[in-house]
Amino acid sequence: MKQQIANYINLIRLKQWIKNGIIFFPMFFSKQISAEIIFTSIIAFFSFSLLASSIYIYNDIIDVEKDRLHPIKCERPIAKGSIGIFQAKTISVCLVIIGYAILILNRQFDLETLLSVSVIYWMYYFLNIFYSIKGKNIPLVDIAILASGFLLRLFFGAFITDIKISNWLYMLVLFGAFYLGLGKRRNEFKRISENSKRIGSRTVLKFYTYSFLDKNMYLCLTLAIMFYALWCAEYQGKSNLLIFTIPLVLLIAMKYNMVIENDDAEGDPVDTILNDKIFLLLSIILIVALIFILYIF
Repeated sequence: MKQQIANYINLIRLKQWIKNGIIFFPMFFSKQISAEIIFTSIIAFFSFSLLASSIYIYNDIIDVEKDRLHPIKCERPIAKGSIGIFQAKTISVCLVIIGYAILILNRQFDLETLLSVSVIYWMYYFLNIFYSIKGKNIPLVDIAILASGFLLRLFFGAFITDIKISNWLYMLVLFGAFYLGLGKRRNEFKRISENSKRIGSRTVLKFYTYSFLDKNMYLCLTLAIMFYALWCAEYQGKSNLLIFTIPLVLLIAMKYNMVIENDDAEGDPVDTILNDKIFLLLSIILIVALIFILYIF
């Protein structure tokens, strides 16, 4: 029983739900905190999390044969045979329907808001279906779709709470998302051997070079940090203490880079966040510092 529960948790990739924390960004950085907005953001979080899990399952179904040849992905429930294809398809469909039902059954949304978040919801769904079927094999398109997922999460949180996204936050998430996407592809490229290029690896990797992925990855990181610094410098609050968080952001970026430069790293941002204690500690310190500066000082 415990093993079956663990299989379902792995199937929906529960730990990947941490990415959906971006939905709370508009509320947090705009300082528009209220019981209603918090409740609405939580609804959005769970709705989008079920949607994302549906996509993860669908992608695993599409990639089942390749995953069985992959040294790490072969342990996923579908590739391992712990969960059957038909059962996985049923769960995937149920999750996307339940996720959308959470939105449309919430009576506090007006029609305009419901239409806006519905467009984003289904845009994410069909864009990632395309990614699973074809897009992940098209160079640059694959990275663009990966990055768009983070932006759609941001817009989802903004539209559902009726909060305008600042230009700085948009730029930060945009270039941060491209940095993560390029970093993931770079590490996948670095890990493959001559044999794995033919067996169980991504087709799109043959179109990339390590140098291309590495240079553009750090370019996007530089731009993301620059826009964060500009936001801190122009923050119109009671104090300008935000500028003192910039060195902390640099340290977090450096620590993340140290982790993914490791030969054993897959480049998955969630694994980096959850498995590296120093990185996790620095991230918590940054969050606490932002809470104090934005809401207390």
